Amino acid sequence: MYYCISCSEIHYKRNATDKVFENGFYIDPFGGRRLHLGMCQSALKHEVPIPHELEVEIPDAHTTLNDFPLTHVTPL
Repeated sequence: MYYCISCSEIHYKRNATDKVFENGFYIDPFGGRRLHLGMCQSALKHEVPIPHELEVEIPDAHTTLNDFPLTHVTPL
């Protein structure tokens, strides 16, 4: 029995292709049971790529301060 970190459910049977972590545990908030963490076969087979909506685009570094002339700078 293990708690799947991909589908957030408790799996009572373990398939040969499931991954169960040795050192990771999930503590059931209702019963206080300690369950191993793992990943089920369906989560391993259908890994979802990151959607394009979640990718962060870095904005251009251009600001209005870049438009001002450098007349205020005096040489040393």
